[in-house]
Amino acid sequence: MSFCLKKMSSPHFRKQKYPSIEQQLNIDGNDDLDIPGDDMNIILDAHDLGKVIHKLQFISDDNKILKNKTTIENITKIYRVLGINEYDFH
Repeated sequence: MSFCLKKMSSPHFRKQKYPSIEQQLNIDGNDDLDIPGDDMNIILDAHDLGKVIHKLQFISDDNKILKNKTTIENITKIYRVLGINEYDFH
């Protein structure tokens, strides 16, 4: 489960496609940008938010995202990718 919210209960709608980032992130070739909520869309949405939110942290329990967190952090505007158990919700 991964969330991309600009504030609680306010979903973010990305207008740009970011094809170069998409190409670099398409790690296993199975992502489908036509499916809302697909891993690639979620990362690109978070990248878009990271352009306006300083030090954006992306929290997920998706193993594919967590396994590739260094790559994601290096090529997007996502400051840090954290597993859901790594984030202090207090």
